[in-house]
Parts: sequence; structure tokens; C-alpha cells
Amino acid sequence: HTADLSSLSVAEGEVDFAARYIAAAPGNPSPWNYLRGVVEPLGYSAVPRVRLLCEGLLAGDAASGAGRVAAMSLLVDVLDEGGDPAEQERARSLCDSLEDLDSLREAYWQWRRSRVGAQQPTSPYAQ
Repeated sequence: HTADLSSLSVAEGEVDFAARYIAAAPGNPSPWNYLRGVVEPLGYSAVPRVRLLCEGLLAGDAASGAGRVAAMSLLVDVLDEGGDPAEQERARSLCDSLEDLDSLREAYWQWRRSRVGAQQPTSPYAQ
């Protein structure tokens, strides 16, 4: 059984599916990667629940360590996509925080911060 992932209703159902697994184990990268893969081709603005999920986890105590990094990482992409200067500034600030939280990928977060607001898409799926 395959679903049409370009369908918004199917994608929203898959977001719900991933959100359940994220809530159960925020530090597990698999549901975060699945969530990104399902929503990125449609655009994060098409599925506002992704932002709410990230914001909710970051506001609570559920996300620590790897879960916090995953939520912040996805939120960087969500904030950058919209093109709003204030949100892009927040995305840069998150990249600064991620440099400390995810020090193994410090150079990546510096590069990612430099790409916030760039005209070229950061995703191979974006057009």
C-alpha cells in the first residue's frame, strides 16, 4: 500500500504518525527524519503542525539532548522557509545555540547559519 505523499491530507496523517513516535522518544532521530522527508517536499508552511510540534517540545521539558537538537534543527528549516526577516534571525540564533548543543557538527551549524535567507534552496526537494 502506497500513499500519495504529495497530498496534504496524507502528509498531515503522516505528521500525526511521526509526532506520536517523537513524543514517545524525542531523542530518536528516525521519526524526525521521517517527518522531514514527508513534509519538506510540500513545504513546511503547508503543514503548520510541524512548527507547533517543534515549538511545543522546546517549550517543555520533554526534549533534552538529541531531542532538543532535532527539534531545533527542524525549526531552523521551518523558520528559514517563510522568508520573514524576524523568523530568519531567529533561525540564525538557533544555529548559534546548536553550535554549542551539537558541538560535533559545529562547522555544519556555522554553514547552515550562513545559508539562512539564501536565495538557493537548502533542500534538494525545493523548487
